Amino acid sequence: MSFYTALESFVKKLFDIHTAKMRTNTVCQVVAYDATTNLVNLQPCIMSIRPDDIDSPNKQLPPVNDIPVFQYGSGEVMITAAPAVGSYGLYVVSDRKIENWIVGGGIVTPGSRTKFDISDGFFLHGLFPTVVDGDNGKIDPAIATDRISIRTRDDTTKIDLTAAGAVTVTTTGQFSVNGNFTVDP
Repeated sequence: MSFYTALESFVKKLFDIHTAKMRTNTVCQVVAYDATTNLVNLQPCIMSIRPDDIDSPNKQLPPVNDIPVFQYGSGEVMITAAPAVGSYGLYVVSDRKIENWIVGGGIVTPGSRTKFDISDGFFLHGLFPTVVDGDNGKIDPAIATDRISIRTRDDTTKIDLTAAGAVTVTTTGQFSVNGNFTVDP
């Protein structure tokens, strides 16, 4: 083996060992959710591969706690959905510490040289594996492509805004309107 081949092999192994510790994003399962703070505790679902440990190359990652949950919105409006314990989502790891931003918002210093640490990120809930509670991942009826729907998984309760301009509310339960109600022709 030549010097350059040996050096290349060494550098590759060193690179693999260090990048195995770096996180960017992964699927996680909700362990707990605090609706008051909109923070979630998560268990990463994909094991870590440790190229430096031949006897035990796969290792379960530890839980991550107090992670901000993405809720779609802007300014004073938002669409909210509380992530249920046991549900899945994508955990996106920040490239720098986000603690100072969580506390104060705005443009902040990272407060640390830490990079891609699994304890710093945001949770985007709403992923489903192909098997959910034994149903083979089937969403029945299928998700319509001509509308935005706010719906239950089984589609028995929903609000649809269609491309054709229709708004439809479907429910098997009570429908209430609080406040003034106006219908314009």
